[in-house]
Amino acid sequence: MKSLLSFLAFLLIFQITDAQKLRDRPEISIHTKFLLELSPKDSSKFDYKILKTEPFSADINMDSSVLVLHDTLKTNKVQGIFTTGIFGNKTATLWFIKTENDSPLDYQLFIRQKGKGRLKETSTLPISKLPNVEIWQDQIISLKISDFTKISF
Repeated sequence: MKSLLSFLAFLLIFQITDAQKLRDRPEISIHTKFLLELSPKDSSKFDYKILKTEPFSADINMDSSVLVLHDTLKTNKVQGIFTTGIFGNKTATLWFIKTENDSPLDYQLFIRQKGKGRLKETSTLPISKLPNVEIWQDQIISLKISDFTKISF
């Protein structure tokens, strides 16, 4: 019984610690272009800070989506745009992100939908030198990024 209580206490403390880490992360609002700087925590994990954000109010159509991340990046930088896009007669939420690191990076992403107060984790694709595009039909108003990790082959 004592072992079970110790295990449950450990799980509770772990979840509180993990929640505090996410709470400390900045929230990125819709219609924002941003630049992050990664700093190594160990050989495969990175922390980050936001170097720059700027409004990005243009709706993107599928023909121009490849051109939105045109800036040249340096190693340990991540550039992204969180906006809306038009696909035929429908509007969707778009997430463009890329890095200049030699190894692709995995990361966690938490989204906040309109009308829902709580952040929800969503699946992601690894990011690399080629822009990664994620499309959601839901109306997402903000997001938080966490836990960049180098993918080894």
